[in-house]
Amino acid sequence: MRSQKIKSYIGFAVKAGDVAFGLDNILASRRRVRVIVTDNSLGEASKRKLANYLQRNEIVVVTLDDMSLGTDILKRDKCKIIGVLNESLADAIIAESKTN
Repeated sequence: MRSQKIKSYIGFAVKAGDVAFGLDNILASRRRVRVIVTDNSLGEASKRKLANYLQRNEIVVVTLDDMSLGTDILKRDKCKIIGVLNESLADAIIAESKTN
């Protein structure tokens, strides 16, 4: 799923400060995570932790197939998962991921 719009929406969320970077920050976030964006390079242990978290919470996960979240979008090495906290940006990311 290669979408410039998703990249832009994530950029807006980062600039607004409405992003939890990394799985540990998502799990510890006091604010409600609206959507989780990850790429294919997420490790097996993190996938298990994420699955346990998703069983307790109804959150949509968007997986980026053809771009790296850390290097292509965020320009941060080793960042493989983020949680978007802004409801309108999360809805836009979900809608765009369904169209592609």
